[in-house]
Amino acid sequence: MNETRFPAPLRPILVAKIAVSLAMTAITAPAAWGREQAQEEDISVQPEARDDVAAHPVQVEFSYTADVWYNFGGARDGSRYLDNVDVTFDVDFEQAFGWEGMRGFLYVLYNNGKSLSELTGDAMVVSNIETGVRALRLYEAWVERDISATANIRVGLYDLNSEFDALEHADIFMGSAHGVGMDIAQTGENGPSIFPVTSLAARLSIDVGDDLTIRMAALDAIPGDPSHPARTAIKINDGALVIGEADWTPGPVRILAGAWRYTLEFERLGQPGDGRSQGVYIRGETCLLQSEDCTLGVFARAGMASGRVNPFDVFLSAGATYRHGDDLKFGIAAAHARASKGARLQSTSAGSETVFETTIAHQLSDWISIQPNVQWVLNPGANDDFKDAVVVGMRVGVSY
Repeated sequence: MNETRFPAPLRPILVAKIAVSLAMTAITAPAAWGREQAQEEDISVQPEARDDVAAHPVQVEFSYTADVWYNFGGARDGSRYLDNVDVTFDVDFEQAFGWEGMRGFLYVLYNNGKSLSELTGDAMVVSNIETGVRALRLYEAWVERDISATANIRVGLYDLNSEFDALEHADIFMGSAHGVGMDIAQTGENGPSIFPVTSLAARLSIDVGDDLTIRMAALDAIPGDPSHPARTAIKINDGALVIGEADWTPGPVRILAGAWRYTLEFERLGQPGDGRSQGVYIRGETCLLQSEDCTLGVFARAGMASGRVNPFDVFLSAGATYRHGDDLKFGIAAAHARASKGARLQSTSAGSETVFETTIAHQLSDWISIQPNVQWVLNPGANDDFKDAVVVGMRVGVSY
């Protein structure tokens, strides 16, 4: 087994210094650096600035996200402060070096490691920046190359959810289950290759006509090093997670349909022997009311996972978002995960966990946003020992 390890987590002040240094380098380097905001709906860039940004082969982005939460019920009452620092570098190799059809991406991530779920007792995770481990990580590092006019490949450290099982209308919600479905998120020895730990991967994307994209990927089955969770570990020979997805956009509707399977076998829950972990999902979204942007959008998702080796075998979610002007967006959503037969054999189970979420995102200026959030967790962790939980939070985001 080949392995490269990177330094253990540094203190937050060091992370801030690194981020500032990177940002200053990006500003002062001669004509090699640029920036553009990742979410154009939230951050406005002047037209004359866009041309200047597009002219640079390397673009740097920095963001800081802070959550303050208070939990009532669940495992116990209490408060938590979570934070997340992202620094990304997007490189156009064709513009920088003349390497046609190539680009690269580097993503450094820091989290303070606080856990809200130890208070709520939930399985689906209320905050999508929770990690439970304080760490500075190399999160993504990949190279992408066009192999034809309609196909490209991507190789390196890769977040599966950056392309697979991802919908635009669900990205306002803080609940982790609205990012990637619980049917996939629960799997593997150390989770699949998603936030906050990723693995080596190879991904192929093919455009079939104007409205259909096919994606296929093979990823190392065990991201990071479960024995040293704060380290960035790059390993091979752990087996693979194989996934395929069809992304179809017939008119105003977008439909994702995917299937996945691990080559490894896992211990069965509540029964002797081993079994395969595999599943399927379907997800869709559409805009019901359109102005300059989508005013009213809706989405839904359904997924299944093998219940013999996974604690949840069925996952369902749905939600709606409403945009008021350029700076205000409302959202309401629900997610439901059914405990598998194997999980029920292992312990006393409430049968399922359900979470209702409502949130308002307000862009205060080009660089700062706030987002109050309330979530009601029924049967946290599908565990009869926990009371229902009500979680109230506020998110502040700063981006450059």
